[in-house]
Amino acid sequence: MSTTRTGTFHALATIARLDSGSRAQKFCDLLKETEGIELRFVPDAKAGYEVRSNGKSFGSLVPADGRENMERQNLIKDAADLLGCLLQGVPESQAGGEAPSSGLKNRQHRQLVEKASVGIVAFDTQGTIRECNPELARMFSPDDPRKLIGLSLIRDVKNGVVVQAVRHVIAGEEAQYEGWYRSVVSGNERYIRARSFSIGDEAFAAVIEDLTQLKVIEQDLAGSRDRLHALFENMLEGFANHRLIRDQSGRGVDYLFLEINDAFERMTGLDRE
Repeated sequence: MSTTRTGTFHALATIARLDSGSRAQKFCDLLKETEGIELRFVPDAKAGYEVRSNGKSFGSLVPADGRENMERQNLIKDAADLLGCLLQGVPESQAGGEAPSSGLKNRQHRQLVEKASVGIVAFDTQGTIRECNPELARMFSPDDPRKLIGLSLIRDVKNGVVVQAVRHVIAGEEAQYEGWYRSVVSGNERYIRARSFSIGDEAFAAVIEDLTQLKVIEQDLAGSRDRLHALFENMLEGFANHRLIRDQSGRGVDYLFLEINDAFERMTGLDRE
């Protein structure tokens, strides 16, 4: 593993040195800080997202407000997998402060990076990509992920808003971006939501969600509404949508026009205004 990746997830290595109870709490604190997701760890619970490793169940991660967050469901599941690795992977004899072995840290880091359902990329002070995970490669360079390594997010990227966000995070600010982005490697265009932040000395990371399918569905629905509205306005038949007004006994006594089309106006002489 490169020094950049080790630096990127230094916080996880620190968590791994704590006792089991503190590890779970610190992990939830880190998730809230970096992802804005508030979770709590419930030992031995079966509800929520089960925390397992090597066939052993430790408990569950549940949303702090008790409600499911469907938009981040996969991310929370990945978090549960990683926490299971942290709880299982470090012997209790190391809870007193002795650093876990390098091999153990590597396995923990790889769990987060390679299994995450969001794209993760690490870059340096020049904006040069040093590491990325398989999900990021799927988004932007599915044929050859190696082409992303060494790419500059400042010099090579053509999206000025993205470049500005990278400059902001290198300057010490947290940066976010949401919008369409075209890969300079593959030409793939995706609608993404990205959050970038510092993760150590001269090291930075971004977590990127691929919202393309949701955006395409949203655009298709908007187009369908526009087409239906055009059909409604241009049809030859008169059309009116009413709401029945009832008295206290429930008997219909009047009705309210909610919407009428041009043909209805012409036929009845009523004005929609």
